[in-house]
Amino acid sequence: FHSQLQGMLAALPGYDYVGVGRDDGAAGGEYSAIFYKRGRFRLLDSGHFWLSEDPSKPGKGWDAKYVRICTWGRFYDRQSRQRFWFFTTHTDHRGEQAQAESCRLILAKIEELCRGERVILSIAYGKNQGEDDEERTNDDLCVGPPAGGACHDDANLVFQDYLTAESLALDLP
Repeated sequence: FHSQLQGMLAALPGYDYVGVGRDDGAAGGEYSAIFYKRGRFRLLDSGHFWLSEDPSKPGKGWDAKYVRICTWGRFYDRQSRQRFWFFTTHTDHRGEQAQAESCRLILAKIEELCRGERVILSIAYGKNQGEDDEERTNDDLCVGPPAGGACHDDANLVFQDYLTAESLALDLP
């Protein structure tokens, strides 16, 4: 929510964010924000899309219980002198079709936007407490580059090793 986002921003001097509220594309509803350290990372471009049949406007997709959004940013790392894209989202916790279609949509957007440049994809999979199926609550998807690589927790930006759109492949239902 916008008030939580503003509180986090106030507690993180030197940081900025990209993202919008999922309910209206402005300040309404939950965010899938990307926080980044301004001194290290330069924001080159950013945007968002909804996880639905029409990703250009707010709406519940497929069998989802809630409206969901994906935020992306294209950054320049002043330290490594590399450009990369970062995508983050939180998939629906109920709709199995919505989860699978959302992943397909995200991969299609990565292919469309990133044109083979490095990509970091972070997905939080929603799940109800008490459900005994596979543990997926807030598990980030860590996809390594084709040559492999470890996940990193950098003090300036949490990220999984760089990968290209071509290296993304998920076995979706």
